[in-house]
Amino acid sequence: MTANFFWKILNGSFRFFNLLKDWTLKIFVTGAAGFIGMHCSERLLDRGDKVIGIDNLSDYYDVNLKQARLARLRPNNNFAFHQMSIESRDEMATLFA
Repeated sequence: MTANFFWKILNGSFRFFNLLKDWTLKIFVTGAAGFIGMHCSERLLDRGDKVIGIDNLSDYYDVNLKQARLARLRPNNNFAFHQMSIESRDEMATLFA
């Protein structure tokens, strides 16, 4: 595959991806309280998608910063947050039940 192929996908020039832009999707975002997860969630919510965000809110870095990011997402009715670890099989099974 060439780099041109990937650019076509990213630019949404394939018919399939153009169809998806009009759909409302339910998307699962891990690390939703992190920098990348929060920004991805915001973009998806702005598109009108529903976002299920999970994060274990570990203290690897400032938990208050993570809480502040979640505060930006929580007002959106299409955002649901679950504080849990993806390493927990039981919690994940409950979420997908």
